[in-house]
This record gives sequence, structure tokens and C-alpha cells, in this order.
Amino acid sequence: MSHIINEELITTTSQLAFSDALLRNAFRSFLSKDSDYKNQYLQKCYNRAFDGYSYMGQADSLNQYPSDMLHTFVLSDFAGSFDFPIEFKDFFDLEWKKIKELISTIELGIIEKIGDQNLREFYKESVGHMVSCNYYPKVNNRSKNANDNKRLSDHSDVSLLTTFPFGVEEGLAYVQNDQSFIVGKKQNVFAFNGYLMQYITAGKQTALMHHVELPNIDEERYSFAFFSLVKPDAKIALQNTQVDALDYYRDYLNLF
Repeated sequence: MSHIINEELITTTSQLAFSDALLRNAFRSFLSKDSDYKNQYLQKCYNRAFDGYSYMGQADSLNQYPSDMLHTFVLSDFAGSFDFPIEFKDFFDLEWKKIKELISTIELGIIEKIGDQNLREFYKESVGHMVSCNYYPKVNNRSKNANDNKRLSDHSDVSLLTTFPFGVEEGLAYVQNDQSFIVGKKQNVFAFNGYLMQYITAGKQTALMHHVELPNIDEERYSFAFFSLVKPDAKIALQNTQVDALDYYRDYLNLF
């Protein structure tokens, strides 16, 4: 079992990152297909949480702005693996369960440190997981295309916690007091708070605002962020009321 080494705005664990080779190859294979094939798996084809494909420049993606310079595919346990492209089958069969067990152990450790029993119960009863597979192609004419020299704009995640079991490549930065701080390459499992954590704790825990910067060297980038997310049919108990998952999703999307 991993333990937390340091905890401020972000958490780096002692658990060495796993290889992303299987998921990266699956995602790369999907991206190599023609548009007709890929567009069968757009988010609007699922109409469930955030599952599905988003492409660079897409105007109606729930994951990114049209100016963001990436392609994504979101996979969740809110559906069966057969609902997703065949390219991801080996990942679901061989790694999905193992990765989720690791992430749950780490996330429960973070929640234990927070010391909120209601949050712990909510996590055990009402939280599932999704992974956002992100591909940032090489950038051409970056000064014309990039928004404020960012590949991915400032945002907080929809998650309770965002965890990177494969570590983090260069480019991730977080924002505090209007200043950006580089996270740097991480070769251990790494996590931080999402907006659901801030929402459910009434601001006692703060979501990490972050973005992805343009590289100094023009190169592609992959990232695989696992989100602990309220199940689509679950309820969220707040201080004086209760909301369902769809209410939360709407509140989150209204931030943008």
C-alpha cells in the first residue's frame, strides 16, 4: 500500500507510476482511424456523464474549449466495456480493475487525512471512476492557435479527486493567486482535488485550478487522468439540501 509523502495543494505518493503502454497504444490506434469511425463515439452518442470522444476544435465538447489543443476519449465504469471502441478492449480486460483498485486505495487515504466521515461514506457508496485519455499533437503556428500560450485552458476538474496512476509528463501547471506554478514531470502516482471536492465540502477543500502549457520543444504529449466522479444516479448531500448527479454536472458546466 502506498503512503502520502507530501500534501499541500497536490499529493505525490510513494507508489511508482505504472506503465501507460497498453492504454496509450489503444488510444493511438483509435485516433488513427478515419473520422467516420471516430465520430460514432462522440459524447452525444453516449448521453451519459462525460463518456466519449472529443476532437480539437470541436464546439460542443463537454471536456474542452474549441481553442484547446487536444483530442480526448473518456471511458467510465458507468457503462459496460462493450459500449466503447474495440481498441480499448484489452485495457478493460487486463488493467481497468487493477488500476481502479490502486486509485481507490490512494483516494481513500487522502480522504482519511481530510477526516470527514460523511465524505468517506459518500465515496464508498456514490463514486465511480472515469479516465480522460488526452492526446496533444505537435503544435504548428502556436502563437496564432494557442490561447494565452496554453494547450489546455485554466480549469478545475469535474472530479472529487483526479489521480494519475501513470505519472505526469511535462507541461502541467497549476494556478494560485493569479500565478502559475509548474508541476514538472512526475514518475510517481500523483493526485489533486477536483471541483466535486470543493462542492461537497462547501469550500473547505479547494479544487486545483490548472492548465497545460505549450512546450519549449514542439512535441506531442499524452496524459491519462482518472477522475473519481459521482455516479449518474446518485445523490449528493449538501449542508441544507440534496442534489442529484445531473444537478451537479450542470453546476460544474456553468463554471465555463
